[in-house]
Amino acid sequence: MVLERARHLILDAVGLSFAAKAYEFPTVMSAALGKLSRGNCPVIGMKDPLDPRDAAGLNGTLVHGLDFDDTTISSGK
Repeated sequence: MVLERARHLILDAVGLSFAAKAYEFPTVMSAALGKLSRGNCPVIGMKDPLDPRDAAGLNGTLVHGLDFDDTTISSGK
């Protein structure tokens, strides 16, 4: 049960990340961070890796950019 829930949450995060790429904010953020950092950490759906801090920030932005589950009453279920 826990593993199944974890798989669903990971799938949700990856799906949200790819869906976010249809909007402008990931491209703008990636371009800005690319000027500031170089690294070897991947960003979901992006070709250029960043340093760990910036990759984590951009991955978090991609995952949460279109995630509205915390804005509904039934999100805790």
